[in-house]
Amino acid sequence: MSGWPEATSPPTAADPAPPPPGEAEAAGVAARPAAETSRHADTGFMPQFRRVCRFLHRDLGYLFFGATVAYCVSGLALNHLRDWNPNYTISRRESTVSVPASDQPFKKPDALNVLAQAGVRNKYLNHYSPAPGQLRIFFEGGTATVTRESGAVVVEMTTRRPLLYTFNKLHYNPGRWWTWFADVFTAALLVVAITGLFLLRGRQGITRRGGVLVILGIVIPAVLVLLYF
Repeated sequence: MSGWPEATSPPTAADPAPPPPGEAEAAGVAARPAAETSRHADTGFMPQFRRVCRFLHRDLGYLFFGATVAYCVSGLALNHLRDWNPNYTISRRESTVSVPASDQPFKKPDALNVLAQAGVRNKYLNHYSPAPGQLRIFFEGGTATVTRESGAVVVEMTTRRPLLYTFNKLHYNPGRWWTWFADVFTAALLVVAITGLFLLRGRQGITRRGGVLVILGIVIPAVLVLLYF
């Protein structure tokens, strides 16, 4: 065995250059605060608060989706009471029937006969004379107005609008049980509105673009109230 030291091959371009002394330690020390900062950012108050907001906003939206649709549809329908009847459809048809003369009494059998001639098979309820020579017969779901001299009859029938009638009835609060449900629903909507303010941050959040929209949503109704009340 020779006492001379073994020869080592010179480094080539393919071999990575060793990091300067202390650089690896410095990189490790710098990485730890970054990781700790990220961990603290995920566990701070606002991130946790936003997480709760997302949970409430999402689940309450799912839970009260049906009630929201019912109130929105009925509210839109009731907003236009001057333009239409949101609860019933009214059909009108005219025909001519034979009726007793004006100087003769008009009784229930005569009313039933008039309804039969007019093609009305609904149950008879009552009748009266709103004016001389005129009769009004009430039956389930409508009325028949008869002119005794000419025998002209105008039949008006009302039919409930499917689904919309129910929505409107709920909007008017049909009973105590619905009062409790509506109170819970109102509180849930308030929570959904408040949590929606904090879902986003940055340019789209409440401190910038979101805040501008919130202010507009308050100012516009306030201006309309001042103009019309």
